[in-house]
Amino acid sequence: MLWPVIVTARGCRLPPDESSQADQDSTRQQFIRVKLRKPMGMVLSEKSNNVVFVEEISAGGNADKSGKVQVGDVISKCSAYVLKSGKDGDYEREGYGKRPYTNWEPIMFDCTGQDFKTVMSAISSNNDRWGIFDVTLELRRSRSN
Repeated sequence: MLWPVIVTARGCRLPPDESSQADQDSTRQQFIRVKLRKPMGMVLSEKSNNVVFVEEISAGGNADKSGKVQVGDVISKCSAYVLKSGKDGDYEREGYGKRPYTNWEPIMFDCTGQDFKTVMSAISSNNDRWGIFDVTLELRRSRSN
């Protein structure tokens, strides 16, 4: 399954009983989905509250060439590959004659609140050893950026 490269902007609305200031802040968010060839050409870092963000973009790198990634963008979701179990857990363990390592499933991993190591592991699961050369990222950007 291939993930399409799309750019979307959506305002998140809170229920009416929530603060109007929180509602205004949430509508200032923009979400961008971008598919980048590895190496991505950017430096990721973590803020103290488990927020992974783009700290630096390498000039001429794939993130720079896309024109869609900006310094300060927060990694909201990323493509990741997980080993799915077969019928009745057939592929939970490698066994005689089994081929569990061809049973990968692509997901969009929610990076919100995850620590840096977990997010990097999810990104690293897009591994060229399995023929996966691209990473899809959903970036959250404040409209003031």
